[in-house]
Amino acid sequence: MSSKWSITLPVEITNLIVNPSAEYGTTGWTAGGGTLTRVASFQRFGAYAFSYTPSATTNDGTYTTVNLTSGVTYTLSGWVYQTALSAISLSFRDSSGTYLLGTVGQTTTSKWLYLSIAYTAVSTATHRLSVNKETSSSTAVVY
Repeated sequence: MSSKWSITLPVEITNLIVNPSAEYGTTGWTAGGGTLTRVASFQRFGAYAFSYTPSATTNDGTYTTVNLTSGVTYTLSGWVYQTALSAISLSFRDSSGTYLLGTVGQTTTSKWLYLSIAYTAVSTATHRLSVNKETSSSTAVVY
């Protein structure tokens, strides 16, 4: 006999990002060569979204910093909306911006993508959590 009921046990999650939502402006986020703003359009949830207009520089993006502990596994995830055919990535980087680990979304335009990556920290230090366009000189907006 199959059951139509199930029980889900919640797992405690701590969000290390001080400002994970554009609801509170862009405080805590740093723009690369482009412009980061808060807009009341293209939001997936809530009243506002982050809008990043990248420079023409390949791999340009925006980031926030968090303190990670060596040996602990962290997950970085989020929704991105691409307005042009350019792959978007979420990545873990060291405090100087050196790439450690990331995931790249499809090169699909006009579509919300959910990206997620898990990383086990190899040092106890400040790290950057980045959203970047990949291998593209596009200056199209990313939300």
